Amino acid sequence: MFKHKIDIRQGNGESKVNKFWNSLDYWEAVNLLTTIIKATNPNISSEDAYSEAIATYADEAKSLYLIDQTIHSGIH
Repeated sequence: MFKHKIDIRQGNGESKVNKFWNSLDYWEAVNLLTTIIKATNPNISSEDAYSEAIATYADEAKSLYLIDQTIHSGIH
């Protein structure tokens, strides 16, 4: 029914996910990634989720992928 494109570009050539990501400061981004990691891995400790979020933050492609997947698939 609905087709999802991971890189839907806006008029300026920047994807919506990229634009959102670029609007976050470091702490907002790490907190968002921690929340996503914790929500998708319920058995992970908060400390481990935070450590993984910091490592993930360094990999922008992985960060953008996680955000995109969370937005478009939801957390169950």
